[in-house]
Amino acid sequence: MRTLLKLSLWLILLSPLAAALLFWLTLSPAPLVSEHPPLSHQDLLQARRLLHQHQQQAGSQEDRRELVFTARDLEMAARLLLQRHFESGVRVTIEEDRLRAEASLRIPGLPSRPWLNLALTLQTPQRHPVLVRMQAGPFTIPQPIARGLLARLLERAAHRPEYRVARSLIDTLWLEDGRLHLRYRWSPELATHAYDVLSDADRDLNAIYIAQLRQQTSDASLEKRLVQVLPPLFALARERTQANGDAVSENRALLGVLAAWARPGEAAPLLGLPPARRLPPFRARLRGRIDLARHFLISALLAVRGNDALANTAGVYKEVDDAVGGSGFSFADLAADRAGSRFGALAVHPDTAFALQTLIATGITEDDLMPPIDALAEGLPLDRIQRDYHDLNSPRYRAAIRLIDHRIATLRLYRTLTTP
Repeated sequence: MRTLLKLSLWLILLSPLAAALLFWLTLSPAPLVSEHPPLSHQDLLQARRLLHQHQQQAGSQEDRRELVFTARDLEMAARLLLQRHFESGVRVTIEEDRLRAEASLRIPGLPSRPWLNLALTLQTPQRHPVLVRMQAGPFTIPQPIARGLLARLLERAAHRPEYRVARSLIDTLWLEDGRLHLRYRWSPELATHAYDVLSDADRDLNAIYIAQLRQQTSDASLEKRLVQVLPPLFALARERTQANGDAVSENRALLGVLAAWARPGEAAPLLGLPPARRLPPFRARLRGRIDLARHFLISALLAVRGNDALANTAGVYKEVDDAVGGSGFSFADLAADRAGSRFGALAVHPDTAFALQTLIATGITEDDLMPPIDALAEGLPLDRIQRDYHDLNSPRYRAAIRLIDHRIATLRLYRTLTTP
């Protein structure tokens, strides 16, 4: 009996050590998949085509829609998802009815073996995804254990609103001819339901800032500079933070309201923004332009909901879309996007959220918020972008972005507040 008790105690003590050792053995000094270069014009044009597929299938009643993704499309989506949390690389291949995804995640604080290399293989018999193989580092995880781990992850994800929305919209998905096909349901009612699920927790807080913004903009004919609109709102956020101690939540709600005001159309529910009904038309200006104020606020919100890399990518996507058939590619718009994404990152970082409230509440100028846009090219069609800048990783394009980032970094707001 005493021997059995000792053995049990040793097992209890050694189990965490064994788990730690096993995890260490799965790590590697080198990534299986290298980090990717920035997205190209072609990547963003493909994203544009997918979005247009969704829009062109629109109907007033509930309908079934279908999107078709290549392996490259899935890589882009996974990269945007993972880069919120990790330095990472992703590779996806699809052969007939089998999909293989490989990812390398850099684990912070582990200098000698920092990379966790993962791989999984899926098939879709009867239009239902089935895990065929999972690997972690050099180890192949037995299929029952792998499926159990995946089930546990999905069980945890089921409590997240994003997962519940996806479950309510997606009908089936399957692999065919080297592509992933996704069929989903869509209607105005389902879009409203998705918004309700995503924003339910923030609705009361949103209402506070909507009321304050409505009070400030009660005269719809009055145009204001954005730097006049922000101080009273951030003063309210600071006052509430002093009472509840949660500057990040206050700033997140405030920037959501501002972004919904800037873009109250179909994009608002999809981004989980609060409804901007009963608010006057958006007339705020930045550097004398309404479009720059809109770019700034939408990018700030994207940085809040994702990260600044996602916001910057979305900004470039919008400019490529404009270059195809709109007003043309604009580096001035990109300057507003990148300043807005930096602003949003500061707004939700625990080290800077309250300091940002205080700085904005005391009053700012446009020279604090947004860099000058002189000598930044605008109205460029896609063929000129491709001719002059080749792709989003070319030396000339990177030099233009460095100029914008340098101008942002020299502004008082971004010099004063920095994140680790």
